[in-house]
Amino acid sequence: MEKEVKPIAELILRNQLRPGIFFTHNGAFFCKGLSKFSNGYPEIIPPDKMPRIRLKLSISGLDYALYLPYHPSHLTSASARSELSGKKRLFVLGLVTNIDESSIEAKPYIIGNLIAQGKDLLAWENTLWQRQREIYFDEIDNFSRAKSLAERRIGYKELGVLKSISEKEIKNAFAEIINEPTVPKDWAGEKSDLFSTMVRIGGKNYSTAFVLKGPSKFHPMKMSDLGKNGDQIVRLYDEPAELLILQHCHTIENPVRVMMRAFAENIRRPRMFCLIDGFATLRILKAYKKCGQKPDDD
Repeated sequence: MEKEVKPIAELILRNQLRPGIFFTHNGAFFCKGLSKFSNGYPEIIPPDKMPRIRLKLSISGLDYALYLPYHPSHLTSASARSELSGKKRLFVLGLVTNIDESSIEAKPYIIGNLIAQGKDLLAWENTLWQRQREIYFDEIDNFSRAKSLAERRIGYKELGVLKSISEKEIKNAFAEIINEPTVPKDWAGEKSDLFSTMVRIGGKNYSTAFVLKGPSKFHPMKMSDLGKNGDQIVRLYDEPAELLILQHCHTIENPVRVMMRAFAENIRRPRMFCLIDGFATLRILKAYKKCGQKPDDD
């Protein structure tokens, strides 16, 4: 097995997916075919008759169907029959056996549920895995004041305020809020816009890398807004950070969240990620009176 096994979405984005490559995926699979063998099974089952788990992958504008057929004799627990029925969230370690334009077939080596180890971290880690490693901006201690601002007070009309606030101003404001003294200048080879160890969650500091998107693209963020094949996400996850934050001045579309999740769930190095859209950005700026914004109750 390769030294580093990556999530399948990351392999696709990095153009590294090919037959013979191991991958992982933690997500909602559709399970089919096992019930036919409730009363036993032959030693040899034709490939097209084997039970399988499958899911659809939409990555950077490309759609794939991932199929993982398996033989019932390889199941190791009594709960497998109920866990491999219908739509279930599963963790899979698999080996790619075939790829064509619209489908990927793989051999599963592990199918199961992720459970965190360690008495003190059990509840927190399990919650993170259930959320697919995503945390929300108001869980970050440094942004705690924003909890006092009701979300219903910010609509699309008010969101237009961010058109006049530059990416540089956002970076300086966030650096001040988290008490980060070093604000780097932008340069072409950067992996992130801001890096800090001053971000806290539950009183604990985490190394954090930010990608900040200014108002030059004032529309819902698509994967195409993050470079060719989403390479800004690739570079962000190359940072030595425990928490990755992607901020935008407008809404953020679901394919971006899917990609952030895929990278965060690398089983060898799981990370946390946070999406801060325009509504959350404005709440933060208002709460901390940055970039000319004032709390609604002033």
